[in-house]
Amino acid sequence: MFFRPQATVVGSGPNGLAAGIALAQAGWKITVHEGNSRLGGALGSEQLILPGFVHDVGSAIHPLGAASPFFRGLPLHRHGLEWVQPPDALAGLLTELGGEIVLNSPVASLKELPQGQAIILDTSLPGFLRLAGDSLPEDYSARLGKFKPGVGAFKVDYALSGPLPWRDARTALAGTVHLGGTLSELEAAELAPHRGRVAERPY
Repeated sequence: MFFRPQATVVGSGPNGLAAGIALAQAGWKITVHEGNSRLGGALGSEQLILPGFVHDVGSAIHPLGAASPFFRGLPLHRHGLEWVQPPDALAGLLTELGGEIVLNSPVASLKELPQGQAIILDTSLPGFLRLAGDSLPEDYSARLGKFKPGVGAFKVDYALSGPLPWRDARTALAGTVHLGGTLSELEAAELAPHRGRVAERPY
């Protein structure tokens, strides 16, 4: 009798979907649980400010995704991927390979998941600790709990009445434009948070 290994993935970000695809290609049965009503993690676009203005919810620049040998080796174009504003081609490929994606399916504890199969977590470290609960050795859990994340970031979304009048028209063709001051101002803005201060002129 043929035994088909099974794996559960918690989180439908690009890492979780990529892991699911790799295992599905190897013949595993995959189920992805996503707590939100849409998949993709930070790789999502929504109308956040006004109707008709679509913004990236989180991540907006994907050079490592475009350069990834793993992603380049997948037929994601069949699922609509263009490296401009892609729909979730990873999810399309995973379902094509027989994987299942369950939206609005938050997982509060690893104990909720089927036992005896692989479990992959596409979560933050605090999320992992919440899911693991008391299943981790106490000293290991304590060490993980002492982890201090790096400096965070935020973005601002605008709804503009028209295109920006760039001096160089080629700038309007760029997918992302970074604006900042002089090199020394940028360096000071990057350094201040690491010293526990707010930069006087953040870019």
